[in-house]
Amino acid sequence: AAAPGPVAVRTTKNRRGWTDLATRAFADWGPELGALRHTLEASAAVAQVLCVASLDGEDVGVAGLAVYDDLALLVSGAVLPAFRGRGVHTALLGARLALAHALGATRAALKTVPDSAVERSSRHFDFARTGIRKRVRREAA
Repeated sequence: AAAPGPVAVRTTKNRRGWTDLATRAFADWGPELGALRHTLEASAAVAQVLCVASLDGEDVGVAGLAVYDDLALLVSGAVLPAFRGRGVHTALLGARLALAHALGATRAALKTVPDSAVERSSRHFDFARTGIRKRVRREAA
């Protein structure tokens, strides 16, 4: 089989399609798909730019971008499990940074799990870990 072509990244206004692909890409994170979809719908609603990545014409990843003053927030980057490890997330990061720069951002931030593939991708663009946030769950009383 031929090697896959380069990753193509485009913007979209289709929030529903973006959310559907994001939900599929994040589906291996756990059984709470309803809560996950709700979170992704919220991300799509606040993002100023939604990106979709394709390999050989197939949509395989998504990411969002919001710019506030000079700060770009890179949100909800996700790649379908079968396409991970092929540079898709790195391409989404690069595309969002270029878009952010065009929108006037001089700084960028993202949130990820420590030592994750996303953190490793971010190092291609000289991101540095600045803190670790812990989540605490309370069981219903």
